[in-house]
Amino acid sequence: MTGKKQRPTSNSASSSSNESHASEEREIVTKLIDALNNGLHLPGGTFFCSSVPGMGIPNGKRFIDYIRETIDETKLVIFLISPAFLESRFCLAESGAAWVKSVDQIILLTPSLKLEDLGGVFQGIQAAKLSDQYALNELKDRIFSAVSPLPQLNANHWERVRRDFLDYLAALPPPNLESSVKETAHRKDDQLLNPSANLTSDAKRILLAASKDQSGFIIAILSQGGRMIAVGSQQFAELGNAREQAKWEAVLNELELSGFIKPINPKRNAYQITQAGYEVAELLNRKNEA
Repeated sequence: MTGKKQRPTSNSASSSSNESHASEEREIVTKLIDALNNGLHLPGGTFFCSSVPGMGIPNGKRFIDYIRETIDETKLVIFLISPAFLESRFCLAESGAAWVKSVDQIILLTPSLKLEDLGGVFQGIQAAKLSDQYALNELKDRIFSAVSPLPQLNANHWERVRRDFLDYLAALPPPNLESSVKETAHRKDDQLLNPSANLTSDAKRILLAASKDQSGFIIAILSQGGRMIAVGSQQFAELGNAREQAKWEAVLNELELSGFIKPINPKRNAYQITQAGYEVAELLNRKNEA
């Protein structure tokens, strides 16, 4: 496998609000990638990982643009769900972007989480524990279906590497924050269970407007004064105001990465609200009426 379009990506969290816990998770991610590269004889550059230094977003690149380009060129997205991932709005946006692009994906949970801890955008989606030996074999098969040309697999070597990785996971100390993580994952507020809680007020505003418009379109046409961003007759970005333009461009990126709108053409001069977007807008409307 040599081309970018063949590579899987691995996504995990690097939450600054929980740096010590995130550091432990980065170790798991690094160990997993090492095991896959070693056990499957994958060439360098196979993985893009947003949380591991040297394997993520290059210095000087814009986060949203680079994530979007990477998902465009990706065959398989591996979501390694951790407590910090669930608390990271940016990580949840990455998952929304993958679904918008209809990229093949596999969802694995770190040892500190249980399947019932999943909520929000992952609710109702099939997932498995990283410590499940069968899940690792499925991961191996899915990677092999995504890469080209196929590497030579030594089944005995892979089995040794797989056992070593499972032994490493089993030896990890119990997570200090497991009880608080479970409480966080199941609380009734919007932080995790309601995807609309992760949106800025401006994103909610334009999403609601698009959901009420019969066409469901957001127009984003470039003109001399900047980009005209509008829903029906309602205009959002003030032409000629650079700060306003930047703000609403960020809003569109936020909604697209969250999976709530999708561009109708490569120029991105018009967007359409998605089914997930309509569902979130319905939640927002119910809240406003309460």
